[in-house]
Amino acid sequence: MQFLFKLLLILLVLSNYGCQTYIWHPLSQEAARISLQQKRTQNLLLRGHLLNNLDLQQQKIECEKLNNLYKNEKNWQAAWLLVYSFNRDFHCVNIQKKIGLLQVMNSADSSSFELQWLNDNHLNLLTELRTLRILQKKNNALRTRLKDTQKQLKQENSKIEALKEIETSINKKLDNE
Repeated sequence: MQFLFKLLLILLVLSNYGCQTYIWHPLSQEAARISLQQKRTQNLLLRGHLLNNLDLQQQKIECEKLNNLYKNEKNWQAAWLLVYSFNRDFHCVNIQKKIGLLQVMNSADSSSFELQWLNDNHLNLLTELRTLRILQKKNNALRTRLKDTQKQLKQENSKIEALKEIETSINKKLDNE
């Protein structure tokens, strides 16, 4: 009886598992699109991080490659990497070009909502930075002009002092006569 009971229990368990079919629930198109966008965004961020951590010589090489890719194919991912990955200085892509690339990327509507939000904020920052640099150049020019003017003023004051000494010496000679 025990043997029969064990056999029945094993058959019941095996038949129960064996008869069930795996039900596959495909992702909805929207969920699949979001998942793909998240993977692309993650890969883009990872590549940007890797590019930013290269030494300067390798960055120059990668910058040239990305510039050529963008010129030839107008690839928004190449533009995005040009804008965000080379931030130590503006030798790869200057501020004006970065602003232009961001404007093109925002009008293309090919990136995700999150990246467009980031692009908008970065565009605002770069515009402010450009304005600050222009003001800094004007400030430096005014400082240079002020220094030159102060130098000229010192020269004129020294000339005036020399003329006063000459006048004083002439007055003394006239008084003595």
